[in-house]
Order: sequence, then structure tokens, then C-alpha cells
Amino acid sequence: MSVLHGCYALQRKLQVYAAAGCIKRAIKALNSMRCVSGYPTIHDYNSLIYCNMKSKFVAVDDLLEIYLGMKRFGPSPNAATFNTMMNGLVSSGRVRDAIRIAEDMGEVGFLPSFSMLSKLLKKSFDFGSLEDSFGVFEFMLKLGFVPTQPCLMKLFVALCEEDSKVPSETAASRVLSVLINKEDCFRDSHDFNPILWALCKSNHIDNALAFLCFLKKKGFECDVYSYTALVYGFCRKRSWKEAYECLDKMEAEGHNPNVITYTIVIKSLSDNEKIKESLYLLKVMEEKKGCSPDMVTYNVILWALCKHKRHRFNVGKLFQVIDRKGLTPDKYTYAAIAVGLLKRGRPCVAERLLHQIISSSCCFVDIVIYNIYLNILCSCNKTKEALFALDSMIRTGIKPTIVSYNTILIGICNEKHIHEAMEIFDQIGWPADLVSFNILLAAACEQGDSTVIERILYRMEHEGFELDVVSSTCLILYFSMAQEFTQFLNFLDNFIGNGSQISIRTFNALMSSLCQKRLAERAYTIYTRFRSNGISPDIKTYDILLRGLIKECNYFLVDELLRDMCKQRLKPDILTNRHMRRLCKEVNSSSYDLKLRYHLHENGINRNTIKLDDSLSR
Repeated sequence: MSVLHGCYALQRKLQVYAAAGCIKRAIKALNSMRCVSGYPTIHDYNSLIYCNMKSKFVAVDDLLEIYLGMKRFGPSPNAATFNTMMNGLVSSGRVRDAIRIAEDMGEVGFLPSFSMLSKLLKKSFDFGSLEDSFGVFEFMLKLGFVPTQPCLMKLFVALCEEDSKVPSETAASRVLSVLINKEDCFRDSHDFNPILWALCKSNHIDNALAFLCFLKKKGFECDVYSYTALVYGFCRKRSWKEAYECLDKMEAEGHNPNVITYTIVIKSLSDNEKIKESLYLLKVMEEKKGCSPDMVTYNVILWALCKHKRHRFNVGKLFQVIDRKGLTPDKYTYAAIAVGLLKRGRPCVAERLLHQIISSSCCFVDIVIYNIYLNILCSCNKTKEALFALDSMIRTGIKPTIVSYNTILIGICNEKHIHEAMEIFDQIGWPADLVSFNILLAAACEQGDSTVIERILYRMEHEGFELDVVSSTCLILYFSMAQEFTQFLNFLDNFIGNGSQISIRTFNALMSSLCQKRLAERAYTIYTRFRSNGISPDIKTYDILLRGLIKECNYFLVDELLRDMCKQRLKPDILTNRHMRRLCKEVNSSSYDLKLRYHLHENGINRNTIKLDDSLSR
């Protein structure tokens, strides 16, 4: 009896220790019960887990170890164990561990409750990954549970946002099919509009149209926001004709497009440099009753006009219209004007304008405005002021983005202070991306600083960044100018051997750069390397090399180049004719003309594409 009393005392100690968060002492009390036959029981284990889960000091990892020990050595977990563990893990935000417990529960024949799994699904949106949320969704379906409509909607929208480049047979379409089959899921447009918007935002406009047809067959009525979603989807795909047809259909069905609808179209047109169409649509809005443009619409137009300086339009007239309508220009209005001033070569005026906005206490300045201001300062070669502005921005509680840091990096590199850029890059410890490394690498290659190039490449490798087209092109241009040409050829072989590709535009730029420095023979060697590895030069490549080789009087390689050009079945253009005329004049012979005509004829190309001066052709 005294032994049992001692066991009861240990049980009370166990509960007190567990509730106080002293998990080690609670486990010690649990193990001390082993001196009594049949103890500790499953209830003692559950009591420890429950008391600790309810405390302010939950030892999740220790409890998971206890749970795993129960699975291996006993006593086997029961329904209470699983439910207590799941509840505690969900409350602690340990979504993935909670999912494993739920799966274990199902494997031994216990059924998790619908409310528990719903709670787990909701928690996964906040603490888990999208993969976790979809896993809970699939697990619920496997057990015959259908999640609630809000959870399904939230999961669908999240999947669409992440899965925009994936074909239609995706996780999102699976969730949508469950949502559609759920009884009384849609009552009106407020229920299905979020789905339409999610599909249109993720470039699934075809699926959005199919979903709309399904809704109409079911007798649902669409509203302005339903059609606005479709307009957005068409504009995103640059399907202007379909977007305008959608606007017409809206009006035909009695749903007049509102300011948001028109602003979406205007912004999309403006972003794609269709300024005339944007201004026409603005005029339509101004003439339409109940659809007067707001400051957001005018800001979109102003941004477009100021950004694309080649478009002739009096911005002052637009300001007069804004003033007549009683609208007040905001920070984005002035930011647009500042960008326009910068584009038109007036950076100092742009800087003063934005400095006034930032210094003013009447409006909150966000990161977008600050990034524009940093860009303007760097354009004026005022990187020290830009760094001071960055520090001031951080002190006011605005967190810089990678764009902020890269803007300053570009400014410092443009001032030819590559070592200072590297020091700041190392000291600040910003979350560098591939763009950051490319900015530094381009500057180092341009200045021919091999030490800095090695430092950048070492850090890229250390941080897991691989060379892309931009960084590879910079290195190709740098090594091609190096005195150690064999070093460049080794780099080139490694570059090609790794499966890296170079665009024909970049390749032509490389050829042109070498030929301008009277290194045409070197350019030809590089050309043969790339040709043997599958790159297909265009007529511009041959024109560049022809000009360079003729300048250096390397007539043997000219002959080889002409033969290869004809094998590629490329038709000579105006520049080719010009170079051939120059060649014939320099050697005072039309033999190269005859050779080229022969090569053309041999490869089935019309020989009359070459037209030389009559005096040389005779």
C-alpha cells in the first residue's frame, strides 16, 4: 500500500513539474514509477503530455521524443495521446509534426476528428508551407472529410498565386473541383469572384472563362467585379481585342465598367507603351457619366508619360485637368514627375522635388518613393548622399529592399569605385541576389580588375550562386581581351562543356568588340570554337568578321569565312556587298567576287545577290 501511495505522490509530482515546464524532472518522476509493477500507465504518459502542453513552457521536442518512445517501447499511444499531441502541436505552430501524428493516428485505426483536421488546415496557412496545407487537404479527402468553403477558397487562391506557370492539371484544379462539387458552395458573386480573380491573376484566363460558363449554366449572375477580373486576365496576356470585347459585353449586359475596370486597362496599355490608346481610354472615362477618373488613374497616365520620354504630350495640360476636377496630387504624382525629369536629363530638379516630399511630414513615404529617390541620387553621382538617405530610411522604420541596395551598388560602380563597392557589399551584409553579383562582376570586368573578379566568383560559389547569361557574357568579354588567350580558351571550353549558352546578340557583341580592337584573328578563333559546339551565327556575325579581317588584310581567313557563310546558306546583305566591294578595291581584283559567286552557286544560293561595281566585275 505504501508503494502505491508513493506512486500516487510521483503522479502528482509529474503533473506539477510538467505544468511548470520542468520537463526533465517530470520525466524523472515518470521513470521512478517503474519500480511498481504495471506503472507508468498510458494515463501517466498522457497526463505528462497534457499538463506540459497546457503550460506556458511547452517542451515540444521533448514531448515528441516521449511520443516516439511510446511507439517503440510502449505503452502504445491511444486516441487521447494522439489528440493531445495534435492539439498541442497545432497550438505551437508545429504543423508538419501535427500532420505526422494525424497520419500515425490513421495507420493504427483511430480517426482524427473533422474539427481537429480543420484546425490543422487553418493553422497550416499561417505556420506551414503551401505543400503542408495541400497535404492536410488530401489527407482530409482520404478520410472522407471535405474542408469548409473558406478553407478551400483560401487554399485555392494560395495555390494559384504560387502555381501560375504550371499547366491546368495542378493542385489548384483539384481543389477547385472539390469546391465546385460542394453543396451550396456558391450563393452569389461574392463567393465565386475570388476564384475568378485568382485564375486571372495566375494567367489561367482560359480556366477562368470555363469556370464562368459553368456558373452561368448553374444560373448565377455575374457582376462588374466578375467581368473586371476577366478584363484583368486578358490585359495580363496582352489580349487587347478580347479585353475590349469584354468591356462591350459588360455594357450589353447592363454592367457598366467602373473606374477600377478602366484603370486596369489603362495601366496595362501604359506598361506596354501603348500611350495613345491609354489617353483615348482616359478621354472615354472623362466623357462618361459616373466613371470619372480618380487620382490613381491620372497617376498611371502620368507614370507612362514621364517614363516614355519620346511620347509628345503636354503634362501641364493633364495637371490642369486634375486641378479642374478638384483632385489633389499625391506623393506618387510627384514621384512620376521626378522620373520624367530624370529621363529628360534634369536630375537635379528631380532630386530637389523628391527631397521636399521625403522631408515633408504631411505624407508617409514608402519604399517605392525611396527607391526612386536613391536612383536619382545615384544618377547624379551622389552615392554618399544615397547611403546617407538609406541610413535615414532605416532609422525611420522603412526596411530597404534588394532593389534599394542594388541601386546604390550600380551608382558606386558607375563612379568606378569597385573596391569601395566591394567593401560596402561585404560590410552591410544585405541579402545579395544574382543581380547584385552581376552588377559587381560587370564593373570588375569592365575595369579589368582580376583580384575583384576572383573575390566575386569565390563568394558566388560559396553562397550557391551559378553564373547566368549576364555574368558569363561579362567574363567572356573580359577573358577575350586578356593577354593570356589560352586562359580564355580554357574558360570557353568549360563554359560550353557545362551546357551554358550564349545568345547570338551577345556573341556578335563579342565579335564586334574584338574586331574594333584589331583582334579579328582572335575573334575568328573564338568563332570556330562556338561553331564546332553548335552555335549558329547569323549574317551580322559574318559581316562583323569580314570587316575586321579585311581591315587586317587577312585574306586567307576571309576566304574560309566566305566558304563557311555559304555553307550556312545565308544570303549576303547590303553590308556584305559593301565589304566585298572594299575587298576587291584593296586587292585590285574581282577574284573574291568570283569565289563568293562560286560558293553561293555550289550551295544553291542565287549568285546575283552579290552586286559589285561594274568596273570591278568586268
